[in-house]
Amino acid sequence: MHKGWLLWAALMAGLASQLGAQETVGTPLPLSGVAGSLNTAAAATATPIGQLATDLLPGNGTRGGYLLRYAPVIPHSESVYLDGKRLTRDVDYSIDYRSGSLAFAMPVRRFSSIQVYYRYDPQGQRAGSINALPIFALSLGQGGHLTVLFAPDQAETAPNGTAYRLSAYGLQNALRFGSATLEGYFFVGMRQKMANNDPLTRPTSSTEPPSKQSQFVSQTLQMQTGGLRLKVTYQDIGKNFSVQKMLGAQPGLDANQLRLWEKQKGLKRLDYSAGLSLFHNAGVELSHLRIQDGKSDIEQRALKFQSHWLNLQWSRREPGRDFERYKDLADPDAPHWQRERGITRETLSGSLQLAPNHTLSFSELTLTEDTGRIERIIYGLDLPWLKVNRMEQAVSADFKRFGDLGDAEKGEWAREAGLKREATTVQLTPDGLNLTASETTLRSATGEMEWQRLQVQTNTVKVEHIHRAVDPQFGRLQSLAPQELQQMAQETRQFHDPTNTQPLKPEEVQQPLKEVGLERTFQRAEIQPSQELTLQVKRFEIADRAGQGSVAGVLYQLKTPLLQVRIAERNISPLFSRLRDLAPVEQMLFRNEQGIRRSEWDAALTTPRLGLAVAQMRAQAIGAGLQRWSARLLHPQLELAYNRRHVDADFARAQDLADPERDLFAQLRGFDQHDWSLRLKPSRTLQVETFLFDATNPTEQIGNRRQRTRFVWQPLRNLTLGRHQEEYRSQQLTDSLYHDEYERSDLQYLLGFGTLNAYQERRWIGGTLANPLYQNTDYYRFQSRELRGFSLAVEERNTRAVGAVSERFRLYQAGYTLNSRLKLTFAHADAQREGAPDESGQQIGLEYQIRQGTTLTFAESRTAKQNANGTRTLSAGLTQSVWGVLSIGGTYQEWRIDRTQTKAQSHVVIQSARPFNWLVFKNLQFDFRYGALADRGLWQQEDKHFTMQATTFGHALKGGYVGIYVPGQGRAIDRYYQIESPAQGALRYNLLYKVRTYQDGRLFLIRQYHLEYKLSQKLSIVHDFQTHPEQSNPNVVLGSILQPTGFSNWTLEWTLKPQVVLKGDYRIEWNEPQGRRGRRGGLSLTGNQADGVSYAIGYRVDSEMFGGRKTTAHTFYLSTEHKIDADHYLMLGIQWTHYEHRADPSIRRDQPRLLLELKRPF
Repeated sequence: MHKGWLLWAALMAGLASQLGAQETVGTPLPLSGVAGSLNTAAAATATPIGQLATDLLPGNGTRGGYLLRYAPVIPHSESVYLDGKRLTRDVDYSIDYRSGSLAFAMPVRRFSSIQVYYRYDPQGQRAGSINALPIFALSLGQGGHLTVLFAPDQAETAPNGTAYRLSAYGLQNALRFGSATLEGYFFVGMRQKMANNDPLTRPTSSTEPPSKQSQFVSQTLQMQTGGLRLKVTYQDIGKNFSVQKMLGAQPGLDANQLRLWEKQKGLKRLDYSAGLSLFHNAGVELSHLRIQDGKSDIEQRALKFQSHWLNLQWSRREPGRDFERYKDLADPDAPHWQRERGITRETLSGSLQLAPNHTLSFSELTLTEDTGRIERIIYGLDLPWLKVNRMEQAVSADFKRFGDLGDAEKGEWAREAGLKREATTVQLTPDGLNLTASETTLRSATGEMEWQRLQVQTNTVKVEHIHRAVDPQFGRLQSLAPQELQQMAQETRQFHDPTNTQPLKPEEVQQPLKEVGLERTFQRAEIQPSQELTLQVKRFEIADRAGQGSVAGVLYQLKTPLLQVRIAERNISPLFSRLRDLAPVEQMLFRNEQGIRRSEWDAALTTPRLGLAVAQMRAQAIGAGLQRWSARLLHPQLELAYNRRHVDADFARAQDLADPERDLFAQLRGFDQHDWSLRLKPSRTLQVETFLFDATNPTEQIGNRRQRTRFVWQPLRNLTLGRHQEEYRSQQLTDSLYHDEYERSDLQYLLGFGTLNAYQERRWIGGTLANPLYQNTDYYRFQSRELRGFSLAVEERNTRAVGAVSERFRLYQAGYTLNSRLKLTFAHADAQREGAPDESGQQIGLEYQIRQGTTLTFAESRTAKQNANGTRTLSAGLTQSVWGVLSIGGTYQEWRIDRTQTKAQSHVVIQSARPFNWLVFKNLQFDFRYGALADRGLWQQEDKHFTMQATTFGHALKGGYVGIYVPGQGRAIDRYYQIESPAQGALRYNLLYKVRTYQDGRLFLIRQYHLEYKLSQKLSIVHDFQTHPEQSNPNVVLGSILQPTGFSNWTLEWTLKPQVVLKGDYRIEWNEPQGRRGRRGGLSLTGNQADGVSYAIGYRVDSEMFGGRKTTAHTFYLSTEHKIDADHYLMLGIQWTHYEHRADPSIRRDQPRLLLELKRPF
């Protein structure tokens, strides 16, 4: 009885010690709050060994509040001594093994010492926090409640073994003040260093204070009364407050919220928002957020006014540059704050509802970074029939942190740093009218660019106006957006070539970058009063703003179903020198017409049975020019054309014209030329064509005349007759300089058993500038149809000439197909000449298909030439297909000259008939060949050839063997292996390894390696290695000569920016017979501008060892290169070279150079 009372008294005393009450006799209470953990039978069985520890604790005058440094404790492993006397478990003390807390039956005096030997589980975890214990609660009825809480002592062990006691006192409030509520926590926590010491370890001195006090405040105020809404949240968590331990088991708290509070220790946060409802659904909202981490803060403010006719919004965000705790924030905007720290973002926007579907809006954005600033203002007016937008934007050159912004326009802002942009668009759409206008202005510190567009469209009228002007000092065209460059190129091409719908080429898109200093105007108007009538007017002008001339042109065009009229005029000033900077379509249209004024018109009348077209063109430059008149009449049975061309003798610019007849105009300089052409088809069987050309040069008194007539007549279905007659004469005064007459009559007769073709022609050439010639030719050829397998062809040509060789040529061909397998052919030809040797030849051939896929061929040919040796050639071949995969064949050829000189060659071929798959090999192909050559019966050469190629696992494999044996010399062999990686992938390679053995036993290794490793989109490394490169020569064994050289080359290329590239290379070269070895390397940085100017700065080292002498040179250079046109480059550079080794000490080691070069591709 006495013993039970004693345990109960220790229990109450333990509770009192935790609450700071007066000492009471009773059994100790485990601080985990779980009484069942005390001295249970289950805890005494199967305990792990653990790790040994010793604690020395001073008495505190109470029975409880004693924590061990380590927990959980191995059950029944502890030994507790008080002033040297061992105590008994569950009699003198009680222990909570999970939390490592001790409670004694009697108070321990402050001058006593407690020594504890125990084992603990180093992999275990001390028992979690316990609920904060309510000391008292105050209920205010409908006013809420207020609770004073105490979090009992908790232990925390640092990595160095130091133990700390954690405790906290505070309030939990849930108060109501009318329509307002105030809820949250207010705690003050204490972190005290416990006096536990290991008696076996010498105590260490520490400057850490024995106790630290920290706070935890989380309060939320919400109020809504009438039209006022207010919410205020304040949070302040001390750095040393352990939220997880002090409030971890507090009911009603979310685990995620506890983890968030634990991460946000050391942060202060004030967040409030207020809203006020005004009249007619109008309201004002205000919000403010500030987060501090002791080094800097984040501040965000917003103001909003909203009504049914007016909306206003303002916000300002300032993430501190030194704020470091972004990752501990749970706000959705935390990543944006982190990127934009140090950048102030201020926005202002609003909209005014003038009437239903009538809105006036504006928005303003300001970004500030130190001295850099981005400002953008947008105004908008949106009506059912009118839409107006205005944008003003300025990006200062000092703003650098574009990559940290989250705006979609950051790329555009980065390009336009240092520019001011103003853009206005207007769209007017009342009934029957569509008007669209836009204006864009870009200003830099040195100049500006203007771009205006206007389009007006009604049911009958279309008007378009485009104007672009770029100051000569404006050097920022490359800052335009890619879609703007594309639109500029599209506008130019669409104006000159509206029917071209092909995608723009890269060179066309880059062309607008050359328009610095140019001013363009495109104007187009089209009137269509009816569906069948269209009148179009086009005008353009391209001016050099430096006052160096212009290009101007106008076009009028009328289209009706029957009549089409076009009038065009173009003038290019002599001072205009920017033709090469124009668009490709303009360069094609204008060619090199600088200083030429050109006008032309044409008209066409079309009816169902008749077409008439007339045209005129004039070009003039410096008082001289040319003219062309043309007319053409079209009828189903008649086609008549007339052209007249007149070129002044002083006009030397014909080749500069953009005209398909510029070459003809150049030949007609000083001539007045006329030509007529007539094509008449009076019936289906008769067609007549005639052409007349006449050109006279009054100055040189030269006349040229050409006449051509041709007709084709088919009197019968199987008979066709033709006549061709042509005459050309050139004379000066009465002297005949050159004349050429030609006549030909043709006949084609389709017989029932063959076809007969014959012609007779005559040609006569004379004149003081010609070599006289008179020539008559009679020709016929008969080709029979195949009749019962037999076909025959006979051909004869008889030419009688004065001034050339006369010849009689005869050819006989015959073919006989005995059956579907056997075919025979025979041919004989002879030529009898006057003034040249006679010649004859015969050929017989046989083709026999032994079976399907097996064919035998044989041919013999002989030739004989007067006063020369004759030849005889025999050839035989056999091909066979096996299983549709293999193709086997053999050939034999023999050449004889005068029965004494004889050569024979035979070949056997076994190859794949088509690619096939086998095991892991795809598209496998192979080819094996064997050949032998004999001359006059002596064996001269034997060759073997085998190649194989396939694809496996995406890699291309190749291999081969080539062997050539020459009696008395030996065998030469090539063996090679090659592997090539797929085209895709970061690592690409092509490796070739060849072993060559010559007849005398010499062996060479031929290696060619190419490896390319693309580490990223901007960085790549390339390695090339080669030994004994081959030089092709068909007259040597194995077909190539090996060079005794080699090289190893490494190349690195790093694209820092699209226009800036860093390149490095290192190369080793050697020449073994000469004993020469060289090393070269360098590093260069190059930049390219859109205007064709490139820059380069770099360093190179060249070293060579030759004949025991070493030379080394270091070169530093700086150069710029300007692309004058497509074929010319101008380079200016500065170069300084230092030579380490000089054979003659009197020669300077340092050599500076200034380079000026004009380059042209060879």
